[in-house]
Amino acid sequence: MKILLAAVAASAHMSGVSRHAVNLARCLLANADVSSVHLVVGEWQFESIKGVLPTEDVRLQIQKVSIGRSSLDRNLWFYGQLPILAAMLEADIVHLAYPVPLNRNAFHCPTVVTLHDLYPYDIPDNFGFPKVLFNRIILQQCLKSVDAISCVSDSTRRALAIHTSSATSEKAVTIYNCVEPAPNLAGPIPAWSGEPFLLCVAQHRRNKNVVLAIQVFRSLLLRGEISPQARLVVVGITGPETPRIRQFIRASGVQDRIVLLQGIDDAELQWCYGHCELLLAPSLIEGFGLPVVEGMFHGCRIVCSDIPAFREIGGSYCHYASLGPDAEQSFSDAARLALRRVRPGASATGLFSGVSVADASLQLYSNLYSGRSVRTEGGYPDFSIRKTSSMDAIVKTPKAHVLGIAIDAVNMDQALAKIAQQLQSHSKGYVCLCGVHGIMEAQRDRKVASAFAGASLVVPDGMPIVWVGRHQGNSEMERVAGPDLMLEVIRREQFRGYKHFLCGGKDGVAAELRDQLLSKYPWVQIVGIHTPPFGPMSSVEEEEFLATIRRLQPDIVWIGISTPKQERFMERYLPLLDTTLMFGVGAAFDFHTGRLSDCAEWIKLAGLQWFHRLLQDPKHLWKRCLRNNPAFIWHIALQLAGLRDYPPTPRLGSKVRRRERSSI
Repeated sequence: MKILLAAVAASAHMSGVSRHAVNLARCLLANADVSSVHLVVGEWQFESIKGVLPTEDVRLQIQKVSIGRSSLDRNLWFYGQLPILAAMLEADIVHLAYPVPLNRNAFHCPTVVTLHDLYPYDIPDNFGFPKVLFNRIILQQCLKSVDAISCVSDSTRRALAIHTSSATSEKAVTIYNCVEPAPNLAGPIPAWSGEPFLLCVAQHRRNKNVVLAIQVFRSLLLRGEISPQARLVVVGITGPETPRIRQFIRASGVQDRIVLLQGIDDAELQWCYGHCELLLAPSLIEGFGLPVVEGMFHGCRIVCSDIPAFREIGGSYCHYASLGPDAEQSFSDAARLALRRVRPGASATGLFSGVSVADASLQLYSNLYSGRSVRTEGGYPDFSIRKTSSMDAIVKTPKAHVLGIAIDAVNMDQALAKIAQQLQSHSKGYVCLCGVHGIMEAQRDRKVASAFAGASLVVPDGMPIVWVGRHQGNSEMERVAGPDLMLEVIRREQFRGYKHFLCGGKDGVAAELRDQLLSKYPWVQIVGIHTPPFGPMSSVEEEEFLATIRRLQPDIVWIGISTPKQERFMERYLPLLDTTLMFGVGAAFDFHTGRLSDCAEWIKLAGLQWFHRLLQDPKHLWKRCLRNNPAFIWHIALQLAGLRDYPPTPRLGSKVRRRERSSI
């Protein structure tokens, strides 16, 4: 595979963007399936970049471009000249190191962009007015034009979903930055003779909050919490906040203890991590937090702001301090606590390793190849990489079309076979069980129809659906009920070893279900439970839920809430969860805990289970039955008689990518 990494940036020094591009190039070159990596940089960047790459590797080509360094010059080059360069180099993939203007139709191959953050929206003061408006326009144009978006964290991916359309956010996957420190042989601090120092690695931008780091250092110094000879070393290229930072240092009274560094190489930076007493990361908002991960690699004591990105990557390793009016006190207290503890050992962070990042990136490139081969007349070349598209292994099933909803025309065994294939190939997806209620909800709400269209498997959970499917020639189609499917997946030998998570039911239901399943099937691995609120989750509840799944990494998440909530829930959260399959099984939790009684088999085959349910819970179901059943009969009669067309409902976004499993 021939990969072009475009990393032309304004600064001649190593910034977060250029370090990302360099680290990604290094990761990819460690994989034998990569035939060449062309790293494209400005001529002013060449000297700082060539020294940190394995230039002895003949597969690496650093391409220098001679253009102006202004934003206008660089944007014009990206839009007009990059497609020409990609064609000349016969690139199979073009990977942009950050969002830039993109002429989509000029490229002969797929394009990917790394999205580090949404700063033009989250912290517009970084750019100023009216520049921020142009940044937003370029950001949106690029994200809409590329074929895939590689977010550096789940936090960035969630921000993407807030600020862009569903069609754009569905193109996104999370691939963390590669962090594999270089040797730390040289010290960059002027006249250093062994004095202790605190470290802050941050560009001089508003969101980095460098002034707070200085305030915390001054507080610790004046209160005698650190040695009088201690220094604060701030490493980062200059920017809009530089005048404010220098002014604050002059007024701080401790200016002789503060060192500002920029332009140091990787070896010098790694030395700083290895020798500092404490790493301070007081950012207001971040997309990833590269210094925090690098600090973890070196076993640093770390105090960072309590923001989602740092929580995601730092886990229980870091000390967290809250932002706000008492931020200085909060950080000082956390720093005092951290400094009293023995310096921790280096943290094993396999999630950010070169192997993990290369595998995830190559899988993304492969998925683009297999999914977009119609772009050119002859298709894309055969990349011959180890991993094929995860969807290639999934057997296609015939469909029954019921009022515009495509139902997989399967029986229980066929459904289980497809589920097994999807689990084995780690192909992310969700499974819907669709009956008359779901069909009619989809008629009223396009988002519900979109959720069904986006499912990897939609099984017939109702005899009327089966009868329509058989009428359309699917003779093997049978009802696949949610409670039955759940038990089959749990009890069958072929599914042993997978981890399960139960999400649904009222308070106590999930816990009771877990206990009953473990009693009947001792081998089942139920790693966690969650009782969602009746309405939408708050931001705090959502963060806790996502963090729990990220920590437990279940293979299967069972969703036991009602239609259409569970379909929208799965479509919303699948891209954000570290899991392979989600199942929306409705009332299965209540059936298996005895809160609802099952009916005789002949009642099910007669299509009357809805009436049995109605007798058990008339208060909640009579309106639904009255609203749905007559309307379904009317519309399906029109469809079968050919009096009205019900075209297939397209999904509002695109297909969810393959799950990449890693652990810290």
